[in-house]
Amino acid sequence: MRISALLLSSSLLVIVMISLVISTNAGNAYGSITASENFCGQFPTHPECTGWRKIPITDNFWFCEYVDLPSVCNNPPNPQKEIFPLEADYCCRIYEDNDETLKDMSLLYYDVVFKDTTKKGRDLPEAYPINELVVWTDRDHYKFGDRVNVYGKFDFGDPVIKKANKSVDILFNGNKVVPNLAVEPNGWFSGYFNISDPRFYYSGISRIDVTYFHSPTSYDPDIRAIASYKFTTGGIQEPKDPFSIKISLDGEPGTHQRISYEIDSKSALSLHQKTTIVPRLTNPDGIVFALPYVSMSNLEHYINKISNFQTGVYTITMTLGDFNISETFEKKNKK
Repeated sequence: MRISALLLSSSLLVIVMISLVISTNAGNAYGSITASENFCGQFPTHPECTGWRKIPITDNFWFCEYVDLPSVCNNPPNPQKEIFPLEADYCCRIYEDNDETLKDMSLLYYDVVFKDTTKKGRDLPEAYPINELVVWTDRDHYKFGDRVNVYGKFDFGDPVIKKANKSVDILFNGNKVVPNLAVEPNGWFSGYFNISDPRFYYSGISRIDVTYFHSPTSYDPDIRAIASYKFTTGGIQEPKDPFSIKISLDGEPGTHQRISYEIDSKSALSLHQKTTIVPRLTNPDGIVFALPYVSMSNLEHYINKISNFQTGVYTITMTLGDFNISETFEKKNKK
């Protein structure tokens, strides 16, 4: 009897243990399912440390890419909200020179400049006077870990361009960093990424590219074109003596105004420094165009070539490493 009772007790213990294992595994499985479902509607307290999806969902937070959950959310993913984590790390962090430091707090919080620029961009007219597409960034020099805001505007007055470009891919030094970025109905788009991959980061000239479909001509029969913008990254040496920009305007308002600009420097800049300077022109609507030279005697012709020389305030900016200088001029209507 004692042996039978002992065997019965052992059998019951085994059954209880098996039941507990099954129950625990079932709970874990159910927890995994419900966690992924709740992820679509629940916002964690520390979003920078909860990366569950390879491409994050559309919400107000950022998520890492290190866990590839199935697609369980109703909203399409927003590629602008992806942080690339460190290897073998369970938190998204930006790092520089092997020091795990968060360089750009706007990564986790609202970026006011990006918000304001995007708001203005969405108000631009559909048929804006540009050569098909212009792209640019907030700044012209970045270091490892920095956030890069990218903006673009199509001329959707061309029906072919409007129909063929519903989304774009943004490439940084040949590496796709923002895929399938939606284009607004007026031809505007804005996205951002962080310089977090050392394979595509170096000291010197870097660039972003956007490949798009355009209207082929007899001179340009291809149906795909590339819009680019260049800036510098890494350890660019600043000038020993800061330079300034000298702008000259000839002619009365409302007539043909001749505009020239040049670098005004106390000491001569080396050829390498001159070729590393990034000059840009910002028009009255806030659209940025790359300037081809650090000095020009007929800027008004160039402006009319890339867009319309409208009335208002223009800004010329030159950047050499962490040093930059800006000067403005205004085109006025004839009184």
